[in-house]
Amino acid sequence: MNLDDFEQHIEPAILKRGRDYYKSGAVVSLREVGDGVYQAEVRGSETYTVDVELDGQGGVAYTVCDCPYNLGAHCKHQAAALLALRALKEGKAEGGQTKAMRGGTAKPRPASREKNSLRADITELLGGQNKEDPIRLVCEIASEHTEIARRIKPRLGARDAKDEVRNAAALIRACVKRNADQDGFVDYDRMGDALAGADQVLDGARELADAEQPLRAAALALCAIREVTVLLDGSDDSDGYVGDTVECAFDLIRKAACAQSLSPVEREKLFELLSGESALPIYRNESEKRLALLQACAELVLHEPALRARLEETLTSMRDAIKRSAWDREYFEEQLEMIRYRMIEKLDGEDRAAAFIRERLGYSKFRQIAIESAIGSGAYAEAVGLALAGEEQDQDKPGIITRWKEYRFQAYRLAGNIEELRKLAVDFILGGSFPHYHELKKTYGTAEWLNIYPGVIRSLEDAQRTGLSVYADILIEEGEKQKLLEYVERDASRVTRFYRHLLPEHRDAVFAIFRRYIELAAQRAGTRNDYKTVCAIIRNLKKAGGREQAEAVRRALAEKYPKKPAFLDELSRV
Repeated sequence: MNLDDFEQHIEPAILKRGRDYYKSGAVVSLREVGDGVYQAEVRGSETYTVDVELDGQGGVAYTVCDCPYNLGAHCKHQAAALLALRALKEGKAEGGQTKAMRGGTAKPRPASREKNSLRADITELLGGQNKEDPIRLVCEIASEHTEIARRIKPRLGARDAKDEVRNAAALIRACVKRNADQDGFVDYDRMGDALAGADQVLDGARELADAEQPLRAAALALCAIREVTVLLDGSDDSDGYVGDTVECAFDLIRKAACAQSLSPVEREKLFELLSGESALPIYRNESEKRLALLQACAELVLHEPALRARLEETLTSMRDAIKRSAWDREYFEEQLEMIRYRMIEKLDGEDRAAAFIRERLGYSKFRQIAIESAIGSGAYAEAVGLALAGEEQDQDKPGIITRWKEYRFQAYRLAGNIEELRKLAVDFILGGSFPHYHELKKTYGTAEWLNIYPGVIRSLEDAQRTGLSVYADILIEEGEKQKLLEYVERDASRVTRFYRHLLPEHRDAVFAIFRRYIELAAQRAGTRNDYKTVCAIIRNLKKAGGREQAEAVRRALAEKYPKKPAFLDELSRV
């Protein structure tokens, strides 16, 4: 699979969803984090990280996403990231993506630029008026438009904090209702407008925070989270606007919990507000939101230790409840224990925190902390032991096992244990890791390596792992062109990725494979996009130096498929 033709390797439905994500600006960042290694953040219901490793020839050596999708080889986030990466390489982008791919901000909501411009114009106009004229104008507009009146009331008309929250909830509901269908569903292209009320409420909360009224700010932020969670449950948030709104609200809550201006009484009130909110039934299947509320409670405890016993009681009751019901029980339990750990670390000291970790090594996060601590202190044998125990414990979790092996590899390298490092490197290579091939190569001298790498190649062949990209990468690295030719001949589609490495020694064989690949692709083609793909392969044949061969196959296809006008049209453009 490479950046030119990866669409052929992704299920059509997944590819379509990924294309929609890409065009909507869901790829909020894309950066190169290593030599040929890229990391993208793709925003959907949550923000997921996609890693892509290229082989230097446009080939996708490796790609993985941390989303929970497991029904196919690739998810929509990977598809979107690959589209963004190809656009970045080609120097073009769609859907406002250029800034996002260069590390800028995500695509603004519809009309946000226009609204900002209008706001500036109106501010300038009002600045030249006396006080009575703007008041009269606002009253006239509010009397004609109910929603504008609702937007003014939360800012100016609240008699007390409860009234302020009620007005805010009414504004949020009105905006959602206006943009929803008769069943309450909001489509993705209406979501930005549906959230306008929540945005207004959060603007008010920010003003209160700036005015050193964190308790009121947090109450409004909680209102926004609550209303959005209930009203937009099940709606289409493909652009991630709901997630953005909720994250902004939690950011305000976290800042409120850390506010130095809070008095002890206000901290207690905010604690009650947050802990009470976390227990609401609407968060029963919203573990991330519930955890975020409890983490904010923990921040309050760090400033007001007298609240600690109450938070411990809340954590215990929630843990008991999820043992009976939550589908993500293990993750939720681990996060609850992490909240406890952070309190112990800050309030009880390092020794108690270390003991707490040792008692909870069954949770991967705590084992990770323990391993990193051991490596950091030079206790490499201890780190290896912890990692090996993790591999034994998590046999049904391949991703986590890989993490423990990586820590073990790091410990071997730092300890200078070359023998074990080499064994583990081969294990990684058999799993498809080309970077570990380089790590293995570093442990040998140049002359000695000439006798070692053929054995690695044989290991991949014996284990029937030649389909992994690492196999071809090794052949290229070591100049094994005959084996690479045999590899490409087994699957003609590989020729577009590897032909450069086979020329000029295997020129005729490469042209023959190209022709076979083109003819097979033409047989399967049935849509305009399929025809374009066939023609793209013909162009690659021309790039490989086979101009005559490309023209010959183009003419042959035109003669063979005279009743496919769309195909003939595409062939005429080659």
